[in-house]
Amino acid sequence: FFQWLRYEPKLYQNSYFVPVGEERVTTFIKKVYELKKHYQLESFMFDVTYIPKDDVPFVLSCSKHTDGFYITTTFMERTNRQHLLACYEVLNDLVLALGGSFNLSKNCFIAPALLEKMYAPALAELKALKDQYDPTGLLTSDFFEYYFPSYFGTASPALKERAHCPPSQKQAGSQAALGRGNTALPHRPHE
Repeated sequence: FFQWLRYEPKLYQNSYFVPVGEERVTTFIKKVYELKKHYQLESFMFDVTYIPKDDVPFVLSCSKHTDGFYITTTFMERTNRQHLLACYEVLNDLVLALGGSFNLSKNCFIAPALLEKMYAPALAELKALKDQYDPTGLLTSDFFEYYFPSYFGTASPALKERAHCPPSQKQAGSQAALGRGNTALPHRPHE
């Protein structure tokens, strides 16, 4: 539809994982609507999707230990950005209080320290695996370096070494891996 209009939308989106039980999903959805009204936000899309507990969980899976729901809020760029980010701050704190987390395959408008808190046990497990199978730090990503700096920040020896290489010797994409030219930083619409 947007291609037909020759319009490329820019979206703000967070997708939260809220575990089942104890009225958590209802509490979260009510808060979404309360904040939407309070901040007068124009939503583009709001959806709730059931996610079963993983049969064979991977380390950073939201549903590694329980089933729950992805609750995704999507807003167009015309929404008031300051109000939206204030709304997201409240929802981010609430999802943590409810024992939930983020769908990491979507945009993350969240402070890295809070995201690290949500995933602390899993991040420790992933870091141990990475240290075991990638001791030189060859595999990296902008996302992990930015959002999980305590575990995968640019302080790693391999990143320090790459930072001191002349640009002609750096591997393709390493400028972005060092945080330069990063397009996945928080508070930027999906482009």
